[in-house]
Amino acid sequence: MQVNLTAVGARVFRNNTAVAWAGKVVKVFQPTKLILMPGDVVIRQAFPIHAGLCEGSSDLIGISRPSGRFVAVEVKSGSGRLTKHQSNFINFVLESGGIAFKATSPEEAVIEYQRQL
Repeated sequence: MQVNLTAVGARVFRNNTAVAWAGKVVKVFQPTKLILMPGDVVIRQAFPIHAGLCEGSSDLIGISRPSGRFVAVEVKSGSGRLTKHQSNFINFVLESGGIAFKATSPEEAVIEYQRQL
C-alpha cells in the first residue's frame, strides 16, 4: 500500500502504536518476599511505555506531495471496522484539512487518496 500511494504523490510511513511491558508481570498487592531467579529483572514502581502517536492513530501516516497535507490511512481487512478512537482520529485529520480514510486494499487506498486531493 505504501508503494502504491508513493506512486500517486503521498509519502506514508508505518505508525505502530503499542503499550509495552517486558518480562512476566506479577502484581503484588502487599509487601511480599520474592525469590529471584537468574535472568530476572525487578522494576520497582514500574510504568508502561506507550509507543506511536496516540490511541487510534492510523496505521500509515505521512504527507501529500507537493501540498504538504497530512495523510492518515487506517488499513483494515475486508470486514475490518474502525474503532471509536480510529474514527475520531480520521475525523480530526479531515476537520484539520488533511487527507484521511480507511482502506482495505492498495487499489482502494489510491482511489480514496486521489478523491480527497
